[in-house]
Amino acid sequence: MTAATDREDRSWFRSAAGLRFAIEIGLIVAAKLALLSLLYFAFVAPQPRADTSAAAMRAHVLPAAPADRRDPGAP
Repeated sequence: MTAATDREDRSWFRSAAGLRFAIEIGLIVAAKLALLSLLYFAFVAPQPRADTSAAAMRAHVLPAAPADRRDPGAP
């Protein structure tokens, strides 16, 4: 094999341009992940959370007590 044939068999991704392309794509992906993380912690994380305690779920799922059982002294 000659040097010219060896160069033709190499993939473009293994060349200097391919390496530069891979580094640029990696940096873009890393920058996007960092930006998404920053946006999450700035806008989503501080939002109030719903009450998911057992008592809150029970009150949400079970029907309300009938009117005569709520206040025994009511007319």
